[in-house]
Amino acid sequence: MIDLSAEQRALLEGLARRRETSHSLVQRAQRVLRAADGEANTQIAAAVGLGEDAVGLWRRRWSQASAVLTAVAGQPKRLRAEVEQLLSDPPRRFARSSRGRVSSHRRR
Repeated sequence: MIDLSAEQRALLEGLARRRETSHSLVQRAQRVLRAADGEANTQIAAAVGLGEDAVGLWRRRWSQASAVLTAVAGQPKRLRAEVEQLLSDPPRRFARSSRGRVSSHRRR
């Protein structure tokens, strides 16, 4: 289970409801909220149509960042920036294409 402060929960709930928030950010915020509510990875994965590994990844990322998030408590702008960065998906060096081939994505 993920422990969320009231401030963190309010921020995640706001991100999940906000129309301007990217779809992927909304989904990740919802996964973290479900995990904080005590749902197992299998339940979350079935509900959102992902594999358990993907759900577990976001649970681990949140847990690993808990010290940073706690350090910026009471600083709404910094907390929001940290949470948005945490829930962002950094570019992968190698990603599988839709046809199963491994391709390299380079920044230009």
